[in-house]
Amino acid sequence: MGSNLNGQGFTGGAINGDGPASPGIIIEGERVAIPPGTTMPSGLSPLGQIVFTALMTYGAYDVDTTDCCTMDLGAQQNAYDQATINALGNDLSQVLPLLQEVN
Repeated sequence: MGSNLNGQGFTGGAINGDGPASPGIIIEGERVAIPPGTTMPSGLSPLGQIVFTALMTYGAYDVDTTDCCTMDLGAQQNAYDQATINALGNDLSQVLPLLQEVN
């Protein structure tokens, strides 16, 4: 599942940036989160609601930018059925654009 958010360069704990130029806003090694108090988009699946809450509570790091322009979210292969994963993929189009850099 991806979204066009990665930019060129690296910061923080990243030892190098290996992604090519991209128009995105998040660079390798950067911590991002959904700002506290942001309203959860309506219609998210149950798993999408969990991901939204986790990104607001804990944030996430961009740990690799090898394929240029996508941000991927991994899910354990045997933990969810394909319908659940597909619903989460749809949810990410509403959730990922809410991410902002954490200072």
